[in-house]
Amino acid sequence: TRDAWDYFNHLYQFRLESPAPVAGGGRRTAENGTLQGDMRKLLLDGQLSDVTFVVEGRRIHAHRAVLGARCEYFRAMFESGMVESRSNEIEVSDASHGVFSAMLLYVYTGTVEVADEDAVELMYIAAKYDLAPLKALTERHITRKITAANVSAIILAADVHSASELKRTCLDYIVKEFGRVIDTDAFVALAGKSPELAKEILQYGAANLCFSLR
Repeated sequence: TRDAWDYFNHLYQFRLESPAPVAGGGRRTAENGTLQGDMRKLLLDGQLSDVTFVVEGRRIHAHRAVLGARCEYFRAMFESGMVESRSNEIEVSDASHGVFSAMLLYVYTGTVEVADEDAVELMYIAAKYDLAPLKALTERHITRKITAANVSAIILAADVHSASELKRTCLDYIVKEFGRVIDTDAFVALAGKSPELAKEILQYGAANLCFSLR
């Protein structure tokens, strides 16, 4: 049996729209002269950028017009008259560089690429920046991957990032697979990292198991 934490070692990509068909069959790729590809290049190259985000000491160059047009959070930020609206450099302290970059890629292109280990953090960041479709997409992706072997890792990440809906989904899954889950090495690891969460899981499981047996 794979270690439950290996669940987080795979890269996934999801798209909200399919690439356009090209003459002669096949599909256009993001690098093949499409609007999506051009927007991706604009972000990654940083050409004509007028705002810079500093995340974990690394700079990401972006464009106010694109961010404001695609995301109400950024529009409000840039029009607010606050320090961020006047500064060309904005410090980001509540996201990792990889996740913030993935969020910006979604804003620019409607697609996102992120490691599974960062999916819950991405969902949290999507909620913060009012990107409801991205939040729903990441939550559905994570929910589909829940198993008895990995649910402990997922609920721990959900707890850390205050992803309450995903946490509740995990708790309900644990009730259904209670014996299998608490017998895994992953649950033992969770208990070591967060005794309070382990206690909450056991109490929730016991209460709901008792209720279901009545």
